[in-house]
Amino acid sequence: CMPALFSSGAFEYLSIGFSMVWFFWLHQFSETYWVYIVNMIVVACDLYAIAIRRGKISHLFETKPMIYLGNISMYIFITHYLIRMYVDRIVKVTGIGSLPVAICEVVIILLLTFVASSWLNKKNGKLAYFDRIVDSIRPKKKT
Repeated sequence: CMPALFSSGAFEYLSIGFSMVWFFWLHQFSETYWVYIVNMIVVACDLYAIAIRRGKISHLFETKPMIYLGNISMYIFITHYLIRMYVDRIVKVTGIGSLPVAICEVVIILLLTFVASSWLNKKNGKLAYFDRIVDSIRPKKKT
């Protein structure tokens, strides 16, 4: 007994569409409290729209590649900045600054981040180094 707006998936498209418009439009306003309130309402509507799983966008998030990206997202977060920092340093040392080099730099950063994150994810879903640290700190059980 959901209204047609929610059961058809139209709410998802309207909500995500409004989010995109609002993202580019909100900078036209001064930093007032009501802008933050609108931001919270927009995010709440987007989350609800995706949670009811009626449109194509929410079904996109249920595909295997998106689930895999969600599983490795912690490792992407951990490794991305370090890889970006080192690749950017190497590019700056070479002294070549052009659009094709910048595009290649972005592609290299994305590929290295994905490879490193996938490799870390295969390590039983944990960082073995941190497990050893936790085991060394944890008090031993007396037998």
